[in-house]
Amino acid sequence: MIKTREVVAHCPSIGMSSGLAAFKRLTEEGLIIREGSGRSTFYVRADSKYFSSK
Repeated sequence: MIKTREVVAHCPSIGMSSGLAAFKRLTEEGLIIREGSGRSTFYVRADSKYFSSK
């Protein structure tokens, strides 16, 4: 599980909007799954055993 803010914190050269765009692209490609909404949004790998299917 990872949040956009964590990516930005670990990679200071990446801005928040770039991080969000990358997560959006990975979600569209089916590599990650978006969970939650707003400030509680987080992402998990699509093949993760922690993914809760809807």
